[in-house]
Amino acid sequence: MPNKIKKPTQKEMMEEMQALEMLQGSLLSRAKALNNAGIQFRGERDLFSILGYPDRLTFQNFYSQYRRHDLAKAIIDKPIEYTWRGDLTILEADDETTLLEQEWMDMLRQLKLKSVFSRIDRLASLGRYGVILLGFDDTRTPADFSQPPSGNRKLVYVRPLAETQALVDSTETNPTMERYGMPTFYELQGESPIRIHYSRVIHIPSEVLDDEVYGIPRLEAVYNRLMDLEKIIGGSAEMFWRGAYPGYQGAVEDDFNLSPERKEQLQEQLQEYEHGLRRFLINKGITLEALRSEVADPAGHVDVQLQMISASTGIPKRILVGSERGELASSEDQNNWFDKVESRREDFAETWIVRPFIERCIEFGALSKPKKEQFTIEWTELRSIGKKEQAEVGLTRSRSIGEYAKEPTAMDVLPPDSFYKLILQLSDEEISIIQQERNKMIADESDDFQDADDEEETDEEETDEEETDEEETE
Repeated sequence: MPNKIKKPTQKEMMEEMQALEMLQGSLLSRAKALNNAGIQFRGERDLFSILGYPDRLTFQNFYSQYRRHDLAKAIIDKPIEYTWRGDLTILEADDETTLLEQEWMDMLRQLKLKSVFSRIDRLASLGRYGVILLGFDDTRTPADFSQPPSGNRKLVYVRPLAETQALVDSTETNPTMERYGMPTFYELQGESPIRIHYSRVIHIPSEVLDDEVYGIPRLEAVYNRLMDLEKIIGGSAEMFWRGAYPGYQGAVEDDFNLSPERKEQLQEQLQEYEHGLRRFLINKGITLEALRSEVADPAGHVDVQLQMISASTGIPKRILVGSERGELASSEDQNNWFDKVESRREDFAETWIVRPFIERCIEFGALSKPKKEQFTIEWTELRSIGKKEQAEVGLTRSRSIGEYAKEPTAMDVLPPDSFYKLILQLSDEEISIIQQERNKMIADESDDFQDADDEEETDEEETDEEETDEEETE
């Protein structure tokens, strides 16, 4: 007999309705706050309307800015390029390569996961969220996507999708459940929409504040500044164009009759002059004078906008646009930026993308379980420097060591190991190597002194023997 579907009780239905109302109230309050962002003087003045900013922003707004605005693209791409730079490996406690580590490296290469993670990072940053669709080998029909995977599955493909491609169809409304408020089903958009169970999706919100489903798009806070830049830069280009081709005013001489034929001829000449078809004018009875035009320098206005964008995004201006000395940023800016990227790796990339992806693959058998139920994710060090910088660092350290060694009392104030760590900024491994070399050098010197003493004793013994022989001969 088929299983009977249990109908919810009236109490359960009331609890579900209350949970839905709470979720809707939260979303409505957020929308209301956004709509009132530019309101002043109790609604008498709407700054956004006055300044030409849109009231509501959608994914399409941010996507268009990314495609058409150079700085918007840099704001999205710069953190992502640095975040996913280098290798991405799994490490377990064992020294030897484990099965999980090897399977991960194979999956990383075969499914091009680094590219997938970078793309979903962009899509999630442009909208409120993005998802990675996990294509396990048990989906033979579209209806199979609506069921969770069963047993050990093979991961055949992965697809990064924007929020407009995978809409949240329903959420968990039971407040006693672990996934309360989280999506339970998605709707994959297309000619025939497909319903997808949440277990086949990695949900990646953008910047998380009060909602782990719908984050804050990364261009939202700087959208007005990007529009201001368009006005300033586009306006300055138009100003230069109009200044290069100024308008003219004509002063008709006294007692001169401007016939319709002459007027038409003059207009034709001016049109040809304006469009570059001629560079001279033949005229009689009218004095033409170019209108005065001024071209202002937009650099100061642009710099103000860049400073505001840099402050909001946390991207140093030298990193965002490149410095006047090229693309290299100052060492202080670069170190601060690397700290921010490392924090982003830990708080966002690993927490919301890499680790959930690996754990989901382990859950459904696409990856082997770790030996000790835990693993670490290792990122490539960002602070790798080139040969030129290495030479400069080596020269500076050599000079510091020389000054340190000249002062006899320096070691009493600051022991050598502390000098290496605090002043030269050496790692514990580098300090350990120095200690080993120093102990080896001391041991070699001791052996040399011992050999010298042995040779001296041998020479003395030989001298004594020669003297004894001479005495016996006499």
